[in-house]
Amino acid sequence: MAPKTTTRKAVEIEEETATPKTKAVAVKNSTSLAMPENMGDLLGIGDGFENISAEDLTFPFLKIAQPTSSQCMEEDDSYIPGLKPGCFFNTVTNENYGKKIKVIVIGYYQSILMWGEELGDYKGQITPQDFKNKKSSLTYEENADGKMQWVDNDGTKYVDTRTYFVMLQDHMGDGLLMFSLSSSGITHSKKWITQARMVQMKTKAGIKTAPLFASVWELETKLNKKESFRWFQIGEKKVTLIDRLGWIPEELVPQIHAAVVFFKDLETERVSFAGVEDAPVHNEDDDFDTVEAEYKAEADEDQEDDIPDFEDDF
Repeated sequence: MAPKTTTRKAVEIEEETATPKTKAVAVKNSTSLAMPENMGDLLGIGDGFENISAEDLTFPFLKIAQPTSSQCMEEDDSYIPGLKPGCFFNTVTNENYGKKIKVIVIGYYQSILMWGEELGDYKGQITPQDFKNKKSSLTYEENADGKMQWVDNDGTKYVDTRTYFVMLQDHMGDGLLMFSLSSSGITHSKKWITQARMVQMKTKAGIKTAPLFASVWELETKLNKKESFRWFQIGEKKVTLIDRLGWIPEELVPQIHAAVVFFKDLETERVSFAGVEDAPVHNEDDDFDTVEAEYKAEADEDQEDDIPDFEDDF
């Protein structure tokens, strides 16, 4: 894994007393404070988040730096030192995770993002069903780059997008991140979901499909080329660089449990997509049944190994 190129320094607070009877004292407080022993007395009276909904939240994005990303350009104000094209990074903390990461998928959903004619002009999102209902009024046309896209009379583009809410095994403190795949990433998303559906686990009731959040996955980026375009994706054409490493570590079960509960409480279609950027569309249509068939024979050989008792924890 590539070394971190950004650091988050603990806040240091210096306090000087104005009382002449005491000496000036410099007190350094870390942002990570010890929990009071009597904190349990506050439980059961509410958590203060009762009136907070998905409308009040903006999740950081897990993004792949591209050759044209401003975060890779030293002359740009958004430059992240050491960030290279192909590296994963956090859009809020600017953390550089390198070109290979380990993720745990907490949740997933599909939506159709709407983009204006200007680069980065995000106009909202609709559900796949709403898109199907609207499809007859749209035009499937070729854009200036020779790519096919769905467009309405106002020039709004409709882009199929698969969004994963993930946690990074080596950076659990960074919390939930949104990782979105569209255009050429759809192929890899289908393979990922299909492979996840093939994972089985032993339960008291017998063998069943393991929860999506029960596995650790390794993602790696690869340079893609098509005509004059160059971009990084988690695979290239039919080769998807997504590997299942195994079950989540037992010590992470409590954190995963809390994240799953939190995700289920969200109205995911209303979560802010702050930080989403438009990009050239590279269409690679695949038949889902074909993709699924490729993975039916690739269920993990160790899928019946002992794992944490998820039924008791989730």
